[in-house]
Amino acid sequence: MTARVSIAVLLAGFLAATITGCGGSGAGGGVATVTGRVVDDGTQAPVANATARVGNTASAQTGADGRFTINDAPTGNQMLSVTAGGHDSSNVPVTLSAGQNSVGTVYLAPTLNLGRGAVTGRLVLASNNSAVSGGIVQSGTISALSRADGSGRFTLYNVPAGSAQVNFYDPSTTAGTIRFNVPVSSGQTTDLGNVLLSFGPPPPPL
Repeated sequence: MTARVSIAVLLAGFLAATITGCGGSGAGGGVATVTGRVVDDGTQAPVANATARVGNTASAQTGADGRFTINDAPTGNQMLSVTAGGHDSSNVPVTLSAGQNSVGTVYLAPTLNLGRGAVTGRLVLASNNSAVSGGIVQSGTISALSRADGSGRFTLYNVPAGSAQVNFYDPSTTAGTIRFNVPVSSGQTTDLGNVLLSFGPPPPPL
């Protein structure tokens, strides 16, 4: 009786080890290929020669179109780090599986210069409350575009501190507006929330 119990226990242990081994190799095997695109968060222009990195050794440079491909990246929960001259670094948590992985668009914020701030918000059409993609935001000679991801988000970087006149315009519908006296603080970001674009007279000054 004792011998039979021992054999049963050994057999159960062997089966458990086999099942665990199969599950572990399936979850952690292989390497990841990571693709994406890096753009300037203000102008939405591609950022060339940026470095995208996963882990300690897997990295790649962006081309003129801002696109990168990282080969032999580790799988699982990782951190995608992107750096480029004149921009703040970006660290994005990603979960990578063996084979192809696309991380989409990575937005790099331009570094704010001394005595400069930023203005952010979301462009929306007043007629139907839809987000505006590719809307133009301008203050003097500084300009930005709203994101083409459907969010309508924009950020105007390196606006001189003080009171700024900011213009908003949607080229696809010709809707627009002007806001006066937007407060800008050095090293800070002023969030305007939703900016409504319409065909009527501009809203009162802020």
